[in-house]
Amino acid sequence: VEEASEDKRRLVCYDCGIACDLGQMKSERIDFLDHLDAHKDETTVSSQRDADLETVRAASKLRHESRVNPNQPPVRKELDRPSYSYRVRYAKVGCSRFMGHLDLNRMLPRAVRRAGYSPAYSQGFHPIPQMSFGPPLRLGMAGLCEVMDIRLQEQVDPKVLADALSQQLPHGFEIRSVHSIGAAAPKLSAVSNWADFLILVSQEAASAVTAEQLVEFLNPHEIKVERFSKKGKRRIVDIRPGVASLEWIDEVPEDATELLEVRDDERLLQMRICLQGDHQLKPEEVLTMIFEGVVPEGTQVIRRRLLPAPTVELVSTI
Repeated sequence: VEEASEDKRRLVCYDCGIACDLGQMKSERIDFLDHLDAHKDETTVSSQRDADLETVRAASKLRHESRVNPNQPPVRKELDRPSYSYRVRYAKVGCSRFMGHLDLNRMLPRAVRRAGYSPAYSQGFHPIPQMSFGPPLRLGMAGLCEVMDIRLQEQVDPKVLADALSQQLPHGFEIRSVHSIGAAAPKLSAVSNWADFLILVSQEAASAVTAEQLVEFLNPHEIKVERFSKKGKRRIVDIRPGVASLEWIDEVPEDATELLEVRDDERLLQMRICLQGDHQLKPEEVLTMIFEGVVPEGTQVIRRRLLPAPTVELVSTI
């Protein structure tokens, strides 16, 4: 109230070109503050507040000067603790498939904390939870067996951790397995650079492509496609090394039976392709070529699982 009353400036609005006196608004504000009993706190002397502020500044300066290299981030002892790594495999289906990758990065640390565990954090000026993910799913694409690594400050039984996380995750986000991993475990990027995809295609469209045609598609040593960089530069890429298998299957794979349902008017196409490196490609690129330039309407692409790079010669499994 005191600060508002001391302000003697005239309150005028020129927004519409007419000088409107808003003094009544100022009076109403003072009355409202008085009604809230918003009076100046006289219990703390201003000189004491200034002294406290100087003490804080002096302590901060002392901490800054005591560091060996002031340009380096401070060492946080609370972050320098033993941590334990876990590899989590999960499914993202239903409504959760519309959750973007950045939303996933924000949601999972919160779920871990709600489950009663403490994520391990990185050092530096801005510590972040130590989590790493496999190749991100396109928005709207379901994933039946995605993978991520998390580090916790506690050593937990993997089954207990899986149960605790499952209770904190949204509908459609299911924990499939959790395993404790050590320092010798292969990096996540080494076990997730290939993937199996399941494609639901209408029976009408599927009837136009036979199993023999899929074999013929994989027979050439080269499959050239045209691509453009972000700057519009055109280049020709051979995607044949990035396709390991392509086949029609009559039954849903055992690991996907609980999460995937195939209607009577649909047929299931499975392909194994590369996701990273020089020969990476998208399932839609393969579909466009085998269906003569157009992906059939209503086609649904689902990522079944992530895999390491094949160590055998790339041949058709038909």
